[in-house]
Amino acid sequence: MANNQLQAYHNLYLMLEAGVPILRSLEMAGKATRGRLRRAWQDVRQAVLEGEGLAEAMRKHPKEFAPLDVAIVEAGEVSGDLPGSLKRLERWYNFFASLKKTVTAEMALPVLVLIVAALVIPFPNWFLGKISDLGYLLRVLMPLAALFVPVAAIWCIVHGTNKGGPLRIIVDWTALKIPVLGRAIKQLAISRYLRAFHTLFKAGVPVIRCAQMSAQLTGNAIVSGWVKQAAETARVGYPLSEGFTREFPKEYLEAWQVGEESGKLAEVTERLAGQAEAKSLWMMEQIGKWTPKVIYAIICLWMISNIFKMATGAYSDVVRVIR
Repeated sequence: MANNQLQAYHNLYLMLEAGVPILRSLEMAGKATRGRLRRAWQDVRQAVLEGEGLAEAMRKHPKEFAPLDVAIVEAGEVSGDLPGSLKRLERWYNFFASLKKTVTAEMALPVLVLIVAALVIPFPNWFLGKISDLGYLLRVLMPLAALFVPVAAIWCIVHGTNKGGPLRIIVDWTALKIPVLGRAIKQLAISRYLRAFHTLFKAGVPVIRCAQMSAQLTGNAIVSGWVKQAAETARVGYPLSEGFTREFPKEYLEAWQVGEESGKLAEVTERLAGQAEAKSLWMMEQIGKWTPKVIYAIICLWMISNIFKMATGAYSDVVRVIR
């Protein structure tokens, strides 16, 4: 859905920037999508035709339009710069689309090779009648289950539980402790916070609301805890940075404080978001580069082990026949 939404916002931005009427622009945005998302855009267009505001119409479809999207569009309507707000939304979605594409491209082949290996390696023993059909099936499923069951469990926890719930906190805390991957996840979560804050702040959303919403968009409950008190700190008259915990990286904290003192927080958060995004993307690329090699090495060792077992079994059979 994210890629469809990205294209929809892109089309809507181009149309409005070119001076195309809002209803025609919404029609073209909807045509870039399909399924449930297309129906949502059609409903939004109809609501706008009947006199509702764009953000108000989008808010009626929470599954298709995230709170961030609605807030930015609403700020654009109020400020009179709706095309600019849509452009910022497009950049937000574009980064995560490129990140997803990078990870998917790097991991697709290794996963496919692993599945093929799981099917092929026990095949000779089944073909020679040394294991039953059930035994072959179990030998295929066990290594695949070791990979896919934990992934499925984590996906269910992340998407099916409360973001602040105990299971989600355990998963997010564990993710940050994984070597290399944990650092990439941390940078990604920080980049989400910084990019969301910048996008909302630049669109004219009040700073306290920016802090509240951005803290909910990190994608990691632990990192959210590092910044969630910033809104309350600002509410009582102190700088946002006073609410960040000591776990928030010092390099970002010091730059943020400079932005607050100089009155250039929008520019600073945009630069910091870019830095964090670049770091997270580089780390993910490195993980994508080395993970396949690790998987291939495991498959090779697995194959060598099975070949050795088969050779040992064949040798034992020959010795028995000779005796």
